[in-house]
Amino acid sequence: MTKACDNRFYHYAVLYLREEFAEKTKTLNDEEIKDLIDDGLRAAHANHFSTQADAMAFIDIDMRLENVLSGDAPPLWAQKILTDASLTNEQKLDRLRDAYCTFEWLEQTHDATK
Repeated sequence: MTKACDNRFYHYAVLYLREEFAEKTKTLNDEEIKDLIDDGLRAAHANHFSTQADAMAFIDIDMRLENVLSGDAPPLWAQKILTDASLTNEQKLDRLRDAYCTFEWLEQTHDATK
């Protein structure tokens, strides 16, 4: 990517994360958010997500999952999805989103029974 393209990606990524994850990003400055983006990009690239769209989708899911995908040791369930050679990147992202939705549903169901 060119420097201008990099700057544009970061600019829109920061805007998106500030809007989509307002609660999580409200105390972070732009440089701290860029650090989160860099962590997500490293993890996305390590898992063969090479397009900007795939990388941003990976970062979005990572943020929803409390940054477990970009952590030092992603959970085993995530590793199984990310290393499944029979899946396309789109299918991997879909499965990660499904996992997130399942966790959200379980959390809401658990909270509702208290």
